[in-house]
Amino acid sequence: MRVAQRLDDPVSVTRAEPKTPTEASVEQGFFAPVRGSLAGIIGLSVLGAVTGVVPFIAIVELARTLLPAVSGGWIDVGRVWLIVAVAVVALFVSFGAAFASGLVSHLADARLQHSLRGRIVGHLRRLPLGWFDRRASGTVRKLVENDVNALHQLVAHAIHDVVTAVTVPAVSLVYLFVVQWQLALAALVPLVVTAILYPVLMRGGAEKYRQYDESTAALSEATVEFVHGIAVVKRFGQVGRSHRRYRDQTKQYSRFVAEWTRETATMFTVIEIITSPVVVLVWLLAAGLWLVGAGVAAPIDVLPGLLMGLGLTGPLLKLGSSAQFLRDATKAQASLSGFFALSPVPPPDEPSIPQGRGVVFDNLSFSYDGEHRVLHGITATCAPGTVTALVGASGSGKSTLAKLVPASTTLSPARWRSEVPTSPRSRQPSCIGR
Repeated sequence: MRVAQRLDDPVSVTRAEPKTPTEASVEQGFFAPVRGSLAGIIGLSVLGAVTGVVPFIAIVELARTLLPAVSGGWIDVGRVWLIVAVAVVALFVSFGAAFASGLVSHLADARLQHSLRGRIVGHLRRLPLGWFDRRASGTVRKLVENDVNALHQLVAHAIHDVVTAVTVPAVSLVYLFVVQWQLALAALVPLVVTAILYPVLMRGGAEKYRQYDESTAALSEATVEFVHGIAVVKRFGQVGRSHRRYRDQTKQYSRFVAEWTRETATMFTVIEIITSPVVVLVWLLAAGLWLVGAGVAAPIDVLPGLLMGLGLTGPLLKLGSSAQFLRDATKAQASLSGFFALSPVPPPDEPSIPQGRGVVFDNLSFSYDGEHRVLHGITATCAPGTVTALVGASGSGKSTLAKLVPASTTLSPARWRSEVPTSPRSRQPSCIGR
């Protein structure tokens, strides 16, 4: 079996570098299987949000229609039943649209996860073995599980939540400005104050999130190391050494989380108080009573402000919680983009099943960085039935040469030739590490 051969002048062979992921590759690769479903999720979410506001508008209009009955006046019964019918239909449409949006989003998420995991496993099969040697098993687990699950939160939940959180306040404010613009301005006050305070709360958030990710990763590594070392602890009794790193990382993580919580607790509490339903209700009542007392608005005009104004801050807080899902999904996209951009081992132009068990190196040179050669013009034959020993000083390239046999180390496609096909696997020789 000829596994490596120099195909040109004796210039060092360089390792292929990973491609830089682009925005186009992310867009085409990740969401192509569910792009139509994403548009459907957005449309159904908008429909559900708009029709969800209609019953509240119907309550206001029903109160206006029934108000003359208080003084014994005439009531338009037909209009009353029309308002009730519109409210009932809108309510059922809202429930149906929300259910359909959730169904479509979860079906799309299932297709996306199936597509991504299939692509990940397929790409893992084509990567050089050295990629696995340089990484822990947790890297593969993160790609297949954590990163894909982060996109699950985006597709199955965050899109619907974000669209609803934007549409409901927008529709409510439009109606309020139509019926009573002064009260609409009063309803905007909690939103404006929250919009001013939130950047203060998130000041330095990018750096804090980066430190949080690093602390979490370090704690995970220390936990795995501690669990794997339990057998050694039982055998040799080195309890203090084995769990020292785990204990230190746990303390460091706890200190970081506690410090971050203390820094943001006050501002977060202020925002929660300002956006709480009780505070908003008191503020709107005070504004409404002032407008009525000033003769600017009728008492019935306060009702839409109370009903619609109370529904403005809730979606805003939900939008804030969805920001974490969007952040995790963005990180997962970047991680998967970098993974899919890794250059796989190039397949042979004319694959052939090895007929013997020999290995031939023909004038092989190799360099990791393209400048400093590790191997120089090696020509050797490892005949079947013989044992080949690689002898040399530490750092002389013994392991590098051995890893070139199963393509553990990647060579650039222009200077690498492998005559071994990628399938069927059952008919190929194996490399067993010891």
